[in-house]
Amino acid sequence: MIQIADIHTVFSVGKITLKNNLRYSTVQLFVIRLLLLILLPLAARAQFTYTLDQSVPVEVNGAALLNPWAGGLNSAQVNSIDLNGDGQQDLVVYDKMASKVSTFLAVNKTYVYAPKYESLFPPEINTFLILRDYNCDGKKDLFTFGQIGIYVFQNTTASGQPLSWKKITFYNPGGTTRSEVLLTTGFSGKINLLPGSNDFPNLKDMDGDGDLDVLNMRFVSPSTAEYHKNFSMERYGRCDSLDLERQTQNWGGFEECSCGKIAFGETCVQLGGRTEHTGGKALLSLDMDNDGDQDLVFSEETCSRLYYMQNTGTAALPVVNNFTLFPGSSPTGIIYYPAGYLEDVDFDGKTDLIASPNLYARVQPENNFQQSLWLYSNTGTNQLPNFTLVKNNFLQETMIDVGDQSAPTFADLDQDGDDDMIIGRYIDANRRGTLSYYENTGTARSPAFSWITDDFLGISFLNNINISPQFVDFDGNGAVDLMFSGTDILTGKTEIFYALSKSASKPSYGGQEVQTLNFSLGTNENFFATDVDLDGKVDLLVGRSNGALEYWRNGGTSLSLLN
Repeated sequence: MIQIADIHTVFSVGKITLKNNLRYSTVQLFVIRLLLLILLPLAARAQFTYTLDQSVPVEVNGAALLNPWAGGLNSAQVNSIDLNGDGQQDLVVYDKMASKVSTFLAVNKTYVYAPKYESLFPPEINTFLILRDYNCDGKKDLFTFGQIGIYVFQNTTASGQPLSWKKITFYNPGGTTRSEVLLTTGFSGKINLLPGSNDFPNLKDMDGDGDLDVLNMRFVSPSTAEYHKNFSMERYGRCDSLDLERQTQNWGGFEECSCGKIAFGETCVQLGGRTEHTGGKALLSLDMDNDGDQDLVFSEETCSRLYYMQNTGTAALPVVNNFTLFPGSSPTGIIYYPAGYLEDVDFDGKTDLIASPNLYARVQPENNFQQSLWLYSNTGTNQLPNFTLVKNNFLQETMIDVGDQSAPTFADLDQDGDDDMIIGRYIDANRRGTLSYYENTGTARSPAFSWITDDFLGISFLNNINISPQFVDFDGNGAVDLMFSGTDILTGKTEIFYALSKSASKPSYGGQEVQTLNFSLGTNENFFATDVDLDGKVDLLVGRSNGALEYWRNGGTSLSLLN
């Protein structure tokens, strides 16, 4: 039987008014409370504004993090540009997984997170972000993926003014309107220059004539590389245009067969394999041997390595006939799909190599997104580079970054009057989900956090991943208990667990077994524990992967779903 609750309060939210002495069923009461949660923020919108606050300090092992609240990075594409007009090259990082641009200012040979510049970039950025000066005006322009090709945004920033961009259109002799995407001349006239939807193309002066060319894997049968030559210099005598013509669909004479298997001067069938028709590809060219032509660094979606192919031909007639793991001293071991980027990030005037996974999303438990920016410092010269591995958490080491799908919550665990921070981690380097604990060593009004452990309460022993915690007084004794969801890495089953505080005066969870609520969730589903019907017992709200929101009422001995 559904219980009845009295309401003796008047609320007015927009057009909804609840009057005194009305009686509602438990389910109706829940719906009303949910509406209030949704509508109250709308009614109060004029009174509240929110800004990013980077001032709360965070320490790890006694050292202050430079960018604790930068938000972490997973699959990072790294570019440099002068964001604030001070003459220094700052960093723009596009996280492909998050579809987010992050901006960092170069300050005293470090990079300081500066989110105010992020809104200056075009909202159309998708799949890749490449900054190159295509019109030789000294300002880097922007290239990104469109559904039918590559969008080009010209950098129109005036001196002393904020960054600004203009979307470029291209003359299309066969159409009635100008094209929104970059064009090239193919076998039958002008066509869209279309990379694969998960590819990272190479934009570089491939022939040494001073203008920007394009090298990308073929869109159809993407096992060979297309070369699109820019004729700006030849036709206009200046490098201010993108007048592209496809020269070949087999640059260098190689064909990718599968991960780590490449045919040179023959087909994959002749090599005894088959052509790789699917999966993203990333290209990066550089002159590693200082012989005046571009060599190639290649990677593929199912591989964890970068492959270096030396151009033993010329800029005009490139030839590649073997590959080696790259860089030779410490090859990348990123699971999966590493892509390489060339920027001077250690302020020594020499171009360094950064490698990061070029993934849209997690594809394996082994994906390590806490250490996913590998920095190779150039210990050689710009003419003869030598890339030496320095760290695998470039920029990430300056921020709170526990990988992807983190789940933070707060509770006063040490009973000092302020909330501490606990972060549920999806997975750690040992393939186990854990809780990271940051103690609030400041105050409630002026918080400051200090890292304590990455395995709070040792819950890694459960061998679960996908940890999402919450603190709530589950047994009604006045002390906060720990509840969390986790996914068994072997079976894929997601359940809700809890650990009751052994003390009513101070949270204490040690010396006991973690118990299960015997309540199953989907891997990507969430729960929230709260007393919905105000009967003194903790109920569950469950967000399902199909968009449904379920209310499970706590009857004292079992949970029942109310419709």
